[in-house]
Parts: sequence; C-alpha cells; structure tokens
Amino acid sequence: MNRQDWADFLAAPDPDPNHLNGHFAYLRWQDQHLHFRSDPIGLRSLYFLDRSDHLIFSTRQDWLLSLQEKKALDWGEFGAHWLAINQFSHGSFFKGLDRISQGGRATYANGTFSHQNTPWHPDLAPPLFGDDFSQNLKAFTLAPLPEETTLSLALSGGLDSRVLLAILLAGPDRSWEVHSFKEPGHPDRRIAESICRANDLKQVLLPQPVPDAGACLRSMREYLGQTMMAAPAFGFINLQFYDVLREKGRVVVDGGAGEIARRRFLTRLLLGGKKHIRNGDSQQAFPLLRGRRADIFTPEVVQEMENGARRALAHLWEKMPAVGETGIPNWLDLMAIRCRFSNLFGPEQSRSDSLLTNFMPFVQPSLLRSVFHTPLRQRQGGRIFRRIIAQNASGLTRFPLVKNDLIYPYRFSTVPASLWIAGKSRLGFAPVDHTPALFLNTIGEYVRDLAASQAVREYTPYRKGYIAEMVDDFYGGNHARAGEIGWWLTFDFWRY
Repeated sequence: MNRQDWADFLAAPDPDPNHLNGHFAYLRWQDQHLHFRSDPIGLRSLYFLDRSDHLIFSTRQDWLLSLQEKKALDWGEFGAHWLAINQFSHGSFFKGLDRISQGGRATYANGTFSHQNTPWHPDLAPPLFGDDFSQNLKAFTLAPLPEETTLSLALSGGLDSRVLLAILLAGPDRSWEVHSFKEPGHPDRRIAESICRANDLKQVLLPQPVPDAGACLRSMREYLGQTMMAAPAFGFINLQFYDVLREKGRVVVDGGAGEIARRRFLTRLLLGGKKHIRNGDSQQAFPLLRGRRADIFTPEVVQEMENGARRALAHLWEKMPAVGETGIPNWLDLMAIRCRFSNLFGPEQSRSDSLLTNFMPFVQPSLLRSVFHTPLRQRQGGRIFRRIIAQNASGLTRFPLVKNDLIYPYRFSTVPASLWIAGKSRLGFAPVDHTPALFLNTIGEYVRDLAASQAVREYTPYRKGYIAEMVDDFYGGNHARAGEIGWWLTFDFWRY
C-alpha cells in the first residue's frame, strides 16, 4: 500500500486491518477518541503509559520507561521470555506499561484507556476457488516496488532463501540483486557465492567487522533498546548492513520464518509432547518449551518466573482451538504464529523498519492462510519448496544446503539432514563463531567494570557472586561463556 492507499483505508468509518498484509501500527483521531490498531500477526507493537490525565504511547518501550521514575519488572510476565523459547503472551514486561500486538486494538477517550489483543486464526476450510501457496509466494516475492528502489534478496545457504531466489530467477526481469554477509569461508557465504557465480548474479557482500569499543557500546545500546531482550547483546554485529542497503535504495526481502511452510516450528513439542497436547496438559508440556539463555537469577526469582511462564502457557493453550479441529501439526504451527512471530520476529522487524524498507513473505497473513490450506505432506520435509525450486530454477538443486552452519547434500530430506548435521556436530565439523568473543574482548573494560559495580553486586535478583565468576572465567580464557555473558548484558541494559 502506498500513502494514498493508506489514506483511503483510514478514511473509512471503521477500517478493519485484519484483512491487510504487512507489518504496521496506526492511530486514528475520531470524535475526540483515539483509536490504535496493530497488524493481525503482531509484528509491530505499541506501548502505552496511562497517566491520570494523559496517555503517552510509542513503538519503543525503552522510551516510555525513561519517563517513569522507577522501573518495575513484572517477573511473572517476563518469565517465559527468559526461561522458555519465547514469551507466550503479548503483555509488557514492565509494570505500569501496556502493549498491543497481535490483532491489537486500543482506545483512549474521556481519560479512559482500554486495550485488547486478538489471537490470529486462519480459515481452516479450503476456499471455494483454491488457494495456491506457490502463486501467493510468487506474488509477494515479485511485488512491485516504489520507483528508484531495487529489490535485494538476503541469500544464505538455506532452503528458505533458495526458494525465493528460484522465483526471482524465473521472474520477468533481473532488476534485482542479492546480498550476503557472514565472514569469508562461512558455509552460508560460500554456498551463496557459488550460486551467484553460476547464475551471473550481482551479489553485494557485506562484511560485519566488530567496531571499536565506543561504537560497539553505542550500537549495542540502540539495538537492545529496540529488540526487547529477544537477542543477546552482540546480535547487532551481523545486522549492521541496513544502513548500507538503505543508502543504495534497496528494499530487502528475506526468508525469515520460512519454517512455517516446512512444518519445522516447535518440533521438540511435536516429538515429545503429543500426549500432552491431546490432553491439553500445558504444565507437562512446559519442559519441552524451555530455552537457554543465562542462569543468572536466584532460585526464588527463577521460581517466580517459572510460575508466570506456566500461567502464560496455560492461558495460551486455553485460547487455542481443539486439537481435533486442526490436527497436531497445524495446531503447533498456529501456536507458533500466536506467540513466536510477534515476540521473536516482531522486535527485529520493528527495528529494521526504522532503518529501511524490508519484508518477509512468510509472515504475511494471506500466505499463512495458504500454508494451512496446503496438505501437510507437501509441507513436511520442505517438499513444496523443493517443487517450486525444481519448477522455477532447477539448476539451484545442484548446490548443497546449509543448516546450523553445516553443509549437507540438497537431496537429503529432513530426517537424513538432521542425522547428518548431528553427526558432523559431534565430530567437531561445525565452524566456531568467534564474533561473540571478539565483541566481548573489544568492550572488556566496560564488562569488567559493570560486573564489579555496586549496582550489579547488590542487585538482589542476581545469584550472589555468579556474574563476577562468569566474567572472570571468560576473560580467563573460557570463551564458551560468551553467549551467557551476552544474555546477561541484554538483561542488565533493562535493569536500570
């Protein structure tokens, strides 16, 4: 939609955004009422600080928190975000703030604020005239762009970006390019470069060096302020290319969340939790949804977080349709859309929207509806992706794929590929990502000073002495602690 399309849409008496694709949030002023809405999937969120005589709102929670005299973390709301794979709800982590996200709406009138979020739900009945996933994916990938812009595909060695490339190669023109990052020699970059050479494609290589200490700290703080603890502090290192692409007038498309069309979300719950799903027993399922970040909190705080996480999961499951209506695989995909898309992909989407124009075809509501109308057998093992690639650019099947930083043969389906990767990992073939350690060594003085500060030492939710021990261990040579320190820095940014 262009500006005029939005103007026409918002001019309607009661515009309904639930049929729109894209990631957005908007405000309408009508009859002394403020009406706020967010997109159906929740890739964009709005945060609210309701004062007695006025309302403050922003797309950035950190800005609103700066207006509060004292931050107060809601440990129960925060629990799933830290202990599980992602947050299960759509609330704010901080007391005194409200959030609208997936299908969100809010109203402010006569000094009264109200808000609610609406879980996304597909129409599971097949449409009368069909709903072709391949054609819908093609329409998004080849969507017309604003003048004086060029499409740039984020190409890696994975299957999700490969299927988008196949569609582009079969398209009407070559007025697009690809970009790749990662360090030279990384499997993702090696495979992408081989594909580009074979197809005579223009490829922009985007090096991601670790900046100096001052630049690292500035970028880290800006990054953490926008990504809502969804990534470790060094996550910005591999995402520094947005400015370069914006200056070149590029519109970025990438294969993020492509797992939804390959039935690859929540696989641990699928393999080990079918009985719990059928019984509606979220409490027994919770261990299968555990995540791993940093074990920095006291047992009492962890228990409070776990209690909150379990409550949030129970509430999420209560709102889910009966598993008999969907089948377990579709039920899990819907669960992923309801809690994972907005809480994992949403923060980075919001951040990148502030820097350049970009989109992910696989998170668009109309394409997600197509996913649920596609037979499960076609989705499993990436069969539908492989068919699209074979039909549009069969030469791409000659190049191997990359998963978890390891290369495996294109012909391997999901199970053989998983066994191959597991075996290679056990044998030590996976490349080591040195970026976290380089980042922490660059800002070493800051990290040591922070760990030794009175504020950290006396912060009662932290395990006593653990932060200092963790930091000393890393700088003593145990670089395996880098990930844990990265997550601690993420949390500590929001602590004060």
